[in-house]
Amino acid sequence: MSSQTVQNAMKPRLIVFLSILGILCFQMSIAQGIMRTDSLDSVLRMITNPKVKVDSILKYLEKPENQYLDNTTELANRALEIAQQNNYASGKIMAMIELGNSYLRSSDY
Repeated sequence: MSSQTVQNAMKPRLIVFLSILGILCFQMSIAQGIMRTDSLDSVLRMITNPKVKVDSILKYLEKPENQYLDNTTELANRALEIAQQNNYASGKIMAMIELGNSYLRSSDY
């Protein structure tokens, strides 16, 4: 076989391999996001101070790896709601900023 024939036979295999690798990496990143959110929920259940809850949610949302998760808008709204119920002014402001950032990232103007 010539080298051209070998190269032509390898291209489909390489494409299939890279496609499968890409799909697996994407699925692993989604699973990690779900695990992080579940661990955040378990931490929030143990916190009794509402200001600490708001600050914990906001710190979670500030991390670069969490900024593009599907539930950032939901979490920012949750922080805003807790801050409003407890008259936590700086928490309300920071939650509104995170909410705006979430809408901006998702192109929901």
